[in-house]
Amino acid sequence: MKLSFNSPFARAFVLSAGVALAPLASLAQDNLPEAISETSSMEDMLLHVGTAEENIDSAILIVMENLFRLSRWHISPVEMEPLEEKALEGMRLRINDRAEKLTEAQDALAEAQGELTTLQEQLAALSSNDNADQQERVTLDDQIIESRLNVEHFRKRLTAAEAYQEISTEILIEAGINHAFHALDPHSDFYAPIERAASEGPSDHGIGIGALLTPDGASKYRLENGAIIRSVLDPADNTPAFKAKLQRGDLITHVDGEPLAGMLITDAVDLIKGFPSTFVNLTVVREGEENPLNVRVSRQPFASKNVTYRIVDGDVAYIHINGFMEDTVNEDVAAAIRKVQEALGGVDNVAGYIVSVRDNGGGLVTEAVDLNNVFIDGAEFDRGYGADTPESVLRANTAVTTRDRDGLLDRHYTEPGDLTGGKPLVVLINGGSASASEIFAGTMQEYRGEIVGITSFGKGSFQRFGTASNGFGKEKITLGYYYFGPGDENSPYGKNINNVGIVPDVYTPFVQTYSDSEAGLANTMATPEDAGETTETTFTCDTISGEFNIAQADQSFIDPRTGEYDYQLACGVFTIKYNSPTAESAYGINFKDFVPQP
Repeated sequence: MKLSFNSPFARAFVLSAGVALAPLASLAQDNLPEAISETSSMEDMLLHVGTAEENIDSAILIVMENLFRLSRWHISPVEMEPLEEKALEGMRLRINDRAEKLTEAQDALAEAQGELTTLQEQLAALSSNDNADQQERVTLDDQIIESRLNVEHFRKRLTAAEAYQEISTEILIEAGINHAFHALDPHSDFYAPIERAASEGPSDHGIGIGALLTPDGASKYRLENGAIIRSVLDPADNTPAFKAKLQRGDLITHVDGEPLAGMLITDAVDLIKGFPSTFVNLTVVREGEENPLNVRVSRQPFASKNVTYRIVDGDVAYIHINGFMEDTVNEDVAAAIRKVQEALGGVDNVAGYIVSVRDNGGGLVTEAVDLNNVFIDGAEFDRGYGADTPESVLRANTAVTTRDRDGLLDRHYTEPGDLTGGKPLVVLINGGSASASEIFAGTMQEYRGEIVGITSFGKGSFQRFGTASNGFGKEKITLGYYYFGPGDENSPYGKNINNVGIVPDVYTPFVQTYSDSEAGLANTMATPEDAGETTETTFTCDTISGEFNIAQADQSFIDPRTGEYDYQLACGVFTIKYNSPTAESAYGINFKDFVPQP
């Protein structure tokens, strides 16, 4: 007899059940019907994909227990019926949209192949014309290379669509739970335990030297004489290229004696890559050197450090944080601050601090909270549990608050001990700054420093990670909102930026806007009514009009990971150090009062 989940008794049973699940079938079905009816039950769909009858109850139980967990923890009360409907809808879509995905992928590949053929015919016609413009040939060659990459992309998409045709019990369970999770908000998620390993194990081949290369001629892809080193990544990463003393601007003309002229940049990169602990010999032309250099570089695995730092403009500490997933972020930042102070001869010799959380998607709330206290000098008061501390004191020293649907969940207080000695602080953000990085930036804006950049992503919620019911995968469930700052009578928890983002104090219009934001996500959570007022931008910092010679500019503003001049960093330095138009041209920026755009 099959389980029925349509009664309060059955639902309570699901919540408390601890059944041992039989192994679920995982057989691909090659001859399934094109579609399944909207009236089909969960049992019907599981049978449809070949689930053995003795496993039907176990499979349904996995779905239902995970839905109950979601409804119990989620920020807003949720009845089970809508979640069940979403799970059924997800299963139905997984079965029914296979044919459409395959057709779309086939059509896209055919269109891309047609475009490539047309471009190749145009190049053939151009090549037969002795008077054809050389730049036109280069442009057309680039378009063909891009078209080939496009064809390869759609070929991979077709392979994925073909794999999507296969379906199993586990895949159907995953589709149902995922659809229900995503129906509530964009950040609740379910990670199934299905192993999708590649047919071949990981290879050690393809280890590089840690240098960013670019073509040396008019083409974006094809080398004229060789590949120019745009950067050797960050010195803090200690890459093989950095150890071999390769420099920005070096021209690599040969790899192990093979000339790179006329080669694609991707092929040149493949030549340089190889097995770890092997060597590659590079012929390098360097400005100022009369003869080419022979540089022997060891190929070694390397990983970018999460926290890097350097001194810019002589006496400003610049610290970049990639993410908040590691549990040593605050320690790494504190160490960077101490090293800069030591290098400059003491705290008083540092003009200020710039912390970049650009393109930092966040991570652990606790790490952002801990980082706050590296820069904030909080008041002394009894923080012990049960301490008789006035509410006004607690609120005035609250850095971050979290609350769930039942109200206040937790308070994180400012701590004494600003490591920077109260020196000016700037935080750089962009549209990719989200979640924990917004907690840090928002707290700094409230208590400590200036924000420079464009409006951040706007994720004002927090999630809990855990093992899914019956151990079937992992789950991420949204618990509530976070707030920063002490708050007031209108926003008692502080400020929340959900769907709004951190609005910078200094706006940098040259920074590329982002297509994605919290407000643009499907089914995003509402901005809480007690969100608090948003800070208004007061200044703008733009790049100067006219010529600016980057080669003659302060090279400390060159981003070692991209090889590009960091104008946003220049705006941060200008915010810290100067209030005079005479200093602007040296940084390639224009700093003025902000006038809101219509």
